[in-house]
Amino acid sequence: MVSHSFNLIKIIPYMFVLIAALAGKNVFAVLMGGIILSGAIGIGYGDFTILGFAKEVYGGFTGMFDIFSLSLLTGGLANMVSKGGGLDWLLYKINKMIKGKKSAELGISSLVALTDAATANNTVSIIVCGELSKEISKEYKIDPRKTASLLSTFSMAMQGIIPYGAQLLIAGSFTKGSVSPVQIVPYMWYPFILAIFGVIFILTPFGNGYLKKHPWDFENSRPAVNGSFENSKPVEKA
Repeated sequence: MVSHSFNLIKIIPYMFVLIAALAGKNVFAVLMGGIILSGAIGIGYGDFTILGFAKEVYGGFTGMFDIFSLSLLTGGLANMVSKGGGLDWLLYKINKMIKGKKSAELGISSLVALTDAATANNTVSIIVCGELSKEISKEYKIDPRKTASLLSTFSMAMQGIIPYGAQLLIAGSFTKGSVSPVQIVPYMWYPFILAIFGVIFILTPFGNGYLKKHPWDFENSRPAVNGSFENSKPVEKA
């Protein structure tokens, strides 16, 4: 049995990010806090210098350049489709299949999953489906926070299942060709379980407790104040 040593101090950044994320804190503040904590601990332990820390941050930025460029180009393409009436056409077609709120949620989930299967990138699929999902959310009074959760959940579930996604391709490359990405798919329990619970989340009240206590004010596009629409004053426009 192989044992591995670890340092409790060095896992503080990971615990901070995990706990702060579960507490619902702002994602940018959480990630920035994690970076600062990691840098401070790394410098304190002599794992790298301030310049070394800056180099690691730069490496993180450059490592995201491909996905940034792809998201930028795809976002521009999606906007062109929107301006050309493509989203209106899709909305019309989807509305013909939607009979109510639950089927609208299933429609949003299916749309982002199929888009991910086509693009093999969950970030891009969310960008492409974002505007259309927003329109469906408004029309059928689906809480935007739930819509965002559905987009994230089902794009990620599909991304973990498709054998030509970056994750499975990288996993297959670790075996140096002895195991193909297709052979790994049956063992990808997490995406399948995620999809199953996502459907349960749509079809049952399971998981809607917070949204019921803090309903969405569609008129002002924000959560109702103190859970009541009576306390929500219209937003004054300049």
